[in-house]
Amino acid sequence: MHIRASSIQIKALLLIFVLTMAFGNFVYADIYYRKAKEEGWRARSAFKLLQIDEEFNIFEGVKRVVDLCAAPGSWSQVLSQKLYLPAKLSPDSK
Repeated sequence: MHIRASSIQIKALLLIFVLTMAFGNFVYADIYYRKAKEEGWRARSAFKLLQIDEEFNIFEGVKRVVDLCAAPGSWSQVLSQKLYLPAKLSPDSK
């Protein structure tokens, strides 16, 4: 039995092979990974923190935060957006 693959199928398989070799078994096909990169977040975990805040309002009344997490720093980005920028733009800030 002879199987014939189209050039598009061969290129797709080659791309998957190259990505797998370069990044292990993790292929960047996750929608949140792509969305995070498009929106300028360092990692897709930023969406999880935003979702938690939306559901439980964990940043209400918070003025200071210490981020003890490691790289890539997407939580620091979220904290900066949710806490620092609104405080900086408020009229009573000095």
